[in-house]
Amino acid sequence: MEELHVLPSLRGRGIGGSLLGHAEKLARSEGFREISLVTHTENRAQRLYRRAGFQEVDRREDPAYKRLTGISGRILMTKRLAPAV
Repeated sequence: MEELHVLPSLRGRGIGGSLLGHAEKLARSEGFREISLVTHTENRAQRLYRRAGFQEVDRREDPAYKRLTGISGRILMTKRLAPAV
């Protein structure tokens, strides 16, 4: 499991989409049939993930997490991968 972040000053330039594309290519080359990510419920990048083909499969909200972070919870998103050609 790894984390990827794009600096706020560099967002909106296609970097996040390129990183997702590279991660998918690497996963396919290793024979994986699915890729997943976890994001928080307030993350605006959810639009990017959905455009890239990810679908929400689980949402967890926790009052204690919200008290500590100000964010209501986390979302698990997955994407099926076509085999490498």
